[in-house]
Amino acid sequence: MPIPRFVRHPLCPECRYDLIATVDAGGSVCPECGCAFERHELLHEVRPGDWTVGRGMRRVAVFLLVRGIVCALFWTAIVAGLSALAVAFDAVPKATRWGIELVCGLTIIATGASIGYFMAKDTAERAGFAGMALASLTVFAAWTVIFVSVTAVELMGLVGLGSGAMLMCVTGLVSAGWIVKVLLIDEV
Repeated sequence: MPIPRFVRHPLCPECRYDLIATVDAGGSVCPECGCAFERHELLHEVRPGDWTVGRGMRRVAVFLLVRGIVCALFWTAIVAGLSALAVAFDAVPKATRWGIELVCGLTIIATGASIGYFMAKDTAERAGFAGMALASLTVFAAWTVIFVSVTAVELMGLVGLGSGAMLMCVTGLVSAGWIVKVLLIDEV
């Protein structure tokens, strides 16, 4: 049986010595350190551009930071616009005001779902891995975006402290639900 050519050179599991000639000759002992090995135990050389956990996490961090800034601006604009709309409709009779409040609330919930979807979309592909750690990191990033946005809206004086906390909780829960759906359920 011919020995297949290696795309990457095999390395000794003990001393990391290049074993391409030894393996090609059918050997199973490292000439450098004397370690006996089997083919499945061999390590393979790492080349520039190879995926690593550190590189994957850095790529995800940059990816989520950029998407987080976009989401924060989007969410702040939506809430600021809805707050201005609510102020304009203060003269509306109470009988019809509930409809406006319902539309505003549903818009904020839909915005939370959009943030969750946008934060999770393509995240696993960018990172090179998927799983609970990635989903947790993305949920944390989405909650941070929402917290920063709510703080910005409150500092602008558009939303009171109580309603800002409620907006943050509802939007964060919806956003987290979408992230879990996209990263954990859809990936399976």
